[in-house]
Amino acid sequence: MIYRLVFLSLFLSIHAWSKTPAQCNGFFSSEAKQYFQEVFFTHYTPRKCGENILNFIAYTHKKGIDLSQAHILKLTNTRYSVFGMLNAEYAREAGRINHEFPKSGLQNHPGESNWHQHIILEIEGHIYDFDFSNEPTVLTVQEYFEKMFLQEKTKAENGEFFVGRKEKLENYQVEVLPALDSYFAIQNKESYPESVKLSLGEYLKLFEHD
Repeated sequence: MIYRLVFLSLFLSIHAWSKTPAQCNGFFSSEAKQYFQEVFFTHYTPRKCGENILNFIAYTHKKGIDLSQAHILKLTNTRYSVFGMLNAEYAREAGRINHEFPKSGLQNHPGESNWHQHIILEIEGHIYDFDFSNEPTVLTVQEYFEKMFLQEKTKAENGEFFVGRKEKLENYQVEVLPALDSYFAIQNKESYPESVKLSLGEYLKLFEHD
């Protein structure tokens, strides 16, 4: 019974933010974006997505950002496409060589990459991901997942893998955890708080607005 109440509470907190688009441009969201721009290059460790997000939570919390409605999202592939890995389309420095480097940009352009799992942060309907794009880019939930996972290139378009939109929506799983509670649980070596697990398609439907 307690589990069901916690599950419902977390689900409703996600649903509440998803249905209030006017708040997505509020004070805290703007401040969080500013801090994300500050640390995107200086506080990034490759292949450490979870660590990057936890460090960002700590940084923004110390700056006074209200993270009570923020959520850590753990992404996984529950089926067998791309050997059971997530197939990302616009990952940081994962694409073609940037021939303008180091005069302009990073060594490689954004491109396709595969991961066993991926950790990102949602604040007020916006996604913070240190592995998305080569510049600090904060998009709405819908915009982020379209660009990062759903807009695929076919083999003819030089895409290395092609999973398909339908399969990703059905088989990619989004595990949602309260950000601040999760951070303190890790710091104090306690059990993780209860989470909600949804398919990517189910999660995105929460952010559809009439």
